[in-house]
Amino acid sequence: MNHARTARGLIALFAVTAAVVTFGLMRKPALAGGEDASVVWLQQEFDLNDAETAAVAALHASYRVLCDEHCQRIIARRREVVALTADQADPAEIAAATERLRQLDRQCREDLQAHVEAVAAAMGGSKGERYRTLIWPKVVAFDHSAPPDLRLEPQHLHDAGEPHH
Repeated sequence: MNHARTARGLIALFAVTAAVVTFGLMRKPALAGGEDASVVWLQQEFDLNDAETAAVAALHASYRVLCDEHCQRIIARRREVVALTADQADPAEIAAATERLRQLDRQCREDLQAHVEAVAAAMGGSKGERYRTLIWPKVVAFDHSAPPDLRLEPQHLHDAGEPHH
């Protein structure tokens, strides 16, 4: 029984490590001119005019700061849950850490949803509706294994309390 817990703890620790590496590798660099590749894609895909592009770029830039903060906090909380589990800590302490992780996950999803809605509003009309339709399934399936990215394959739904990737 003790070996199984140790094995689960090591597997979970490996998963968290893989998530951190993935997080670092999946971050999109800016284009040569300082433009964000996702904004350039959105401009082309949705035929955004200059004002719409500027508004979307500003929203993405401000959200990226919040997103980075969420990712770092979630990674830290996952590590905490993994460590407590591996150390066979008091179940109440594990439950409290798991609840803190769930709260961070919930806040991240709420902020991501608000960002999607703000971008859709900045695009306006049918462009915003099409954006929302395209992006919303990715928001629902988002699992914090990397920053949200339009090019990522759909990810599996998860229980925020379970360390995974």
